[in-house]
Amino acid sequence: MNIGIKINILFWATTIGVISSVLVHLCTFFDLNIILAKVQFLHFGAIIIWLLIIVIIVKSLDKKNSKDKYWQLFKTDFPKWVIFLGVIVLFYTVFNFLYTYSYLCEGNLSGQIGGKFFLPQNGEVIKNLSNSEYLKHESCFVRFFSGHWIFFYFFAWAVLFRIKCVIRDGDKKTD
Repeated sequence: MNIGIKINILFWATTIGVISSVLVHLCTFFDLNIILAKVQFLHFGAIIIWLLIIVIIVKSLDKKNSKDKYWQLFKTDFPKWVIFLGVIVLFYTVFNFLYTYSYLCEGNLSGQIGGKFFLPQNGEVIKNLSNSEYLKHESCFVRFFSGHWIFFYFFAWAVLFRIKCVIRDGDKKTD
């Protein structure tokens, strides 16, 4: 399979990951009771996409043709709008991490044993939770992760976008 086709498939899978992460994150702001187990695929998807990007970049190091050396894309300029979005995503991820974990989740993650919900701390139950409080904490946990998913998917998308530009510009030069 042509490397351009592989990059395109990975690019569109990453685009779907960005959109899915943003949608899951937005759902946590409403009472939709998102449970992490239902959206865990986004976690594994981000890992797989980054592993594939690393493999593509490492394999390009062995190429004799300079246009296939994708690691060089970091020496070139990304479009200003991608950098702007990247800065926003980075700052939002840090804010989301600090705010969600320390304030919304009260610094603790909820637990469940025998159908009873609680907040643990150092192995002890510090507060029993109702079903709605438990779902709120689970939603916070998803919000905590989805902020990171947005970050990892977006930066994977940005790298793939740049690789696509390198391939496109290389193809124009060879025509």
